[in-house]
Amino acid sequence: LSMKDNEALRAKFEASADERDCIDQARFIALVRKLGLKLTEKKAKKAFVGLDANQDDSVSFEAFSAWWFKYTRP
Repeated sequence: LSMKDNEALRAKFEASADERDCIDQARFIALVRKLGLKLTEKKAKKAFVGLDANQDDSVSFEAFSAWWFKYTRP
């Protein structure tokens, strides 16, 4: 993982994030699609639920980036 990749991902995440620097399910789905990931609605929702560990309908950048790089890199 290069620092440049992580910085670019953070910039896109922050553009979608709320005042708590988190994204909700709708923003998560929109962001992964904007980033070019072709997930069905069902798979995207399942991924979000898996990331939303405390079930507060929000995901932090740290959780999102760990998932993103694991999911998008073989």
